[in-house]
Amino acid sequence: MNALLETVISLTYLYVLVSLLLSFLSEAVASYLRRRELFLKDSIDRILNDPNNKNYGELLYEHPLVWSLRKNEKRFPTYISAEIFSETLIDLLKRDASLPHLHRTTDGKLVESHENERSEFQILKEGIHQLHDSDFKTRVRTFLDSSLTISEFQKYLMDWYNEYQMNISQWYAKKSKKLLFFLAIPLVIFLNFDSLHVFKRLMNDEVIRTVLVADAKAFAENEQQLKNYGLQNDTTGVMLQTSPQEHLAKFKEIQEVLYSANLPIGWSCAPEENDTGVNSIEQTWNCIKSKFCSSSIMDKLMTLIGWFVSIVAISFGAPFWFDILKKLFSVKERVNASK
Repeated sequence: MNALLETVISLTYLYVLVSLLLSFLSEAVASYLRRRELFLKDSIDRILNDPNNKNYGELLYEHPLVWSLRKNEKRFPTYISAEIFSETLIDLLKRDASLPHLHRTTDGKLVESHENERSEFQILKEGIHQLHDSDFKTRVRTFLDSSLTISEFQKYLMDWYNEYQMNISQWYAKKSKKLLFFLAIPLVIFLNFDSLHVFKRLMNDEVIRTVLVADAKAFAENEQQLKNYGLQNDTTGVMLQTSPQEHLAKFKEIQEVLYSANLPIGWSCAPEENDTGVNSIEQTWNCIKSKFCSSSIMDKLMTLIGWFVSIVAISFGAPFWFDILKKLFSVKERVNASK
């Protein structure tokens, strides 16, 4: 029972590490393709593009507050805070009412009213009232009618945007699942991460199992571990404001940890001259040809099944397996206490 539980813990820990590799690889690809920033811009355009008035989505991205978040002129921000969003949108809504306008006094005269004669909240009201009827106007009018000050109106905008951001994160996570799965295929093959073989090896090798359990325990007890690698322990498990080069550097860091621990992962080829200990793409391909292709049909089938299990497992993401790892140690403590 103890050996089985330790094996499951060790395998789960490996799933965490390889899932981290997959996350770094996925985010490097997504960053290179600008998937996150374009997805955020499209999502904001969806709620701010008003055909009856203005495309406030485009205006928001051209505003200095949002423009300053760009890495360069060709890139959009990958994250816009609720505070920046609300301040920018309020400024845009006030612009149409910022010009002097005519109003009738109590004695019936028409006079110009300038911006400095009106409160910020009054300017905002006038800007919204001047909009043509639309879904966007209805939404902001609802917030306006419930507000007595511009601060209250901004609070409604921030709450609305924060709720929408949660939906954006969920939509992006679902969209990223396909990318994770397809990137998991070459990664598992590159690492030769065969779950069936690893499980069998761990069950029969107490030394490796003991080392992995100790490392896993230290990892699970540190709540900052995922954040240290740029991951948040949430449903998305994604990283923000990180360059592809930084993702690939972390990828190499975790890969070296896996290969230096004498784990049943990787392709055991004869080392080439100037070998760094980390499999290159060419080395991996040579190993696949010499070992996998020359194996029996049954061995090929078992390897493919083991790879498939690994592909599906790491597609769940590192935060998922990190939570499982902590629960397994809770089970282990209860088992030890019952003895």
